[in-house]
Amino acid sequence: MRSLFSMTSLLVVAACGTEPVTVTFDEATNALARFIVVNRSERDVQAISFELSFRSQAGDVVRVDTVAYTTTTDAATGNPTAFVRAGDETFFMTKGPSNSVSATATVLDLTYIDGTKWPEASQ
Repeated sequence: MRSLFSMTSLLVVAACGTEPVTVTFDEATNALARFIVVNRSERDVQAISFELSFRSQAGDVVRVDTVAYTTTTDAATGNPTAFVRAGDETFFMTKGPSNSVSATATVLDLTYIDGTKWPEASQ
């Protein structure tokens, strides 16, 4: 039988509503969780890392993972490619524990195509 995570998780990122990227747990089947990533900024994102917290039916955290995605350069042009383009969305999938029913994700940091980072080192 397929295990289906509840879809009650919501985005969790830094406070103040200034997050350039949001991430939301979408669904999971057979412990494979899908997260939606939305780039609300006006710049392409090349690299990003997330903290994922998987929870049981009782609400207990059963596992915390950190995942990172970095793109490479386009072979034809030599230019860096985007993980998620400005104003666009993408998704990623990762295996969660079989006893999870929900998950949350937090954007830890990201690097734009131009090399600048969020959050900036001064924060």
